[in-house]
Amino acid sequence: MYVLVTNVSQALNERYSVGEALTEVYNRQDSDGWMQVEDHNVLAGEARTRQSLRYIDEFGCYSRTIVAANGEIDQDSSSDTCPSSSSS
Repeated sequence: MYVLVTNVSQALNERYSVGEALTEVYNRQDSDGWMQVEDHNVLAGEARTRQSLRYIDEFGCYSRTIVAANGEIDQDSSSDTCPSSSSS
């Protein structure tokens, strides 16, 4: 019997402008999980993913955070206001 553990993180942070208009996109995803395996059979396991998106342009801001664990969404929140850029 053995246990497999994984952690994956990825992020995209872009800023671009056309004339005076500035657009920013920040998207981050963090995932982790484990599974217990014996004779090619998965006996137990857990997985969790958190994704955060922030989009800012001259018209405003949109942010969304989603957290899923073991195949179910635990949190899904969005807002027309964004946290400060120091949190990214």
